This record gives sequence, C-alpha cells and structure tokens, in this order.
Amino acid sequence: MSARARIGAALDVLPPVSLEELTEDAALLTRVDRKYLVPLASAAELLEELGRRPHAPRVLEMDARREMAYRSVYFDTPDLLSFRLAAHGRRRRFKLRTRSYLDTGSTFLEMKTRGARGSTQKDRDAYADAVPDRLTPAARDEVALALDAIGIP
Repeated sequence: MSARARIGAALDVLPPVSLEELTEDAALLTRVDRKYLVPLASAAELLEELGRRPHAPRVLEMDARREMAYRSVYFDTPDLLSFRLAAHGRRRRFKLRTRSYLDTGSTFLEMKTRGARGSTQKDRDAYADAVPDRLTPAARDEVALALDAIGIP
C-alpha cells in the first residue's frame, strides 16, 4: 500500500469531530504552533500510532466527509513586510489573509500575530459581503489598529 493510501486509511480510523464541536470546544484563537516536515512514510506510521492511543486526535468531519476545500488569499505590504518579518524570525510579526471555505460558502478575514513566548493570536471575523481578494475600507482600518497595537506601523 502506498504511503498516501496508508495516510488516508489512518485518517479514516481516527475519531471524528464536528465543526460545531470544534468551534465550541476549542476555537484555537490563541495557541502555540509547531510545524514539522515529515516524510510521507513516516507520517503514515505516526498517524497509525496516534490512532492506537486512547486519546487519539480527532479529524474534522462534515456531512460524512473528511476532505474539504478552501481558498486562502494572503495580503502583504508593497515592500513585503509580513514576509520579511516571518523570514527573519522577528518576534513581532503578522499574517493577514481571507479564507474561503468552498464547501460552506463562508469567508473569514483572519489576522495572526505572534505574541509573547511564541504564542499565536488569531483574530477572525466573518467577511461574507466582501470580495475575498480585496480589503474593505473597514477591514483596512481594523488591520491598521491591530498592527499599531503590536508596534508595526
């Protein structure tokens, strides 16, 4: 069986979590992120091992589906400040995007800022009546205030 097929099979046996439950129990708006690059074969083994544990991670499931489509549009300044701050590991940095969930038709404007001790603060607002690849004047004002609050002009 290929590594991709093993990953799919491992995800299929993990317990589900609904969107409502996920939102209610753990909005995850303030968190510490850790990202790892894992070879496919190792990822399959890791998921299989996690699936055998009593407190296995849960997989988002909506309408009996575990794969959903979304589209993200990232925003930056003309001089690529967001990119440069992240690329150089600056303590005060930000990421601004819209995320459109294609299966539900909902869109959110999300701003992530890096806080104390490496925690990530995520502010997320519905962006339903706006064009996902443009910032409305109101969104620009909110973003400017949020950036000013963390010391980014």
